[in-house]
Amino acid sequence: MLILGEIVDKMSTIPELWIEHLVLALVLSFIAIWHRWLAIAAIPLCIWWIWAMYVMAYRDMSVADLIQIEMGQVWINHLIASSALPLALVSVVAIYKYTQHRRKSKALRLSAFA
Repeated sequence: MLILGEIVDKMSTIPELWIEHLVLALVLSFIAIWHRWLAIAAIPLCIWWIWAMYVMAYRDMSVADLIQIEMGQVWINHLIASSALPLALVSVVAIYKYTQHRRKSKALRLSAFA
């Protein structure tokens, strides 16, 4: 039981999860705004992050059972959902950067024929 208490004390609360993942999403999005290739490169990183949170919650044999017992399924659901926040925000930036690039290249092609 002492090990369980030590693990739970180190876990974030549900609001902290959302704030931490929002900060991560904002940092990755600001990096992705610089260039469209950085936006595309950030997407696999976000997918890896979701997978890492899933592994921590369900597959990690050292703490997964203890997390599920003490923190509960609601906490795990918030963990997975909040870890998807960076992917959502970076995807929006990537789509914006891609469409912006397409508009610029289309304008350049049209101006070449003018």
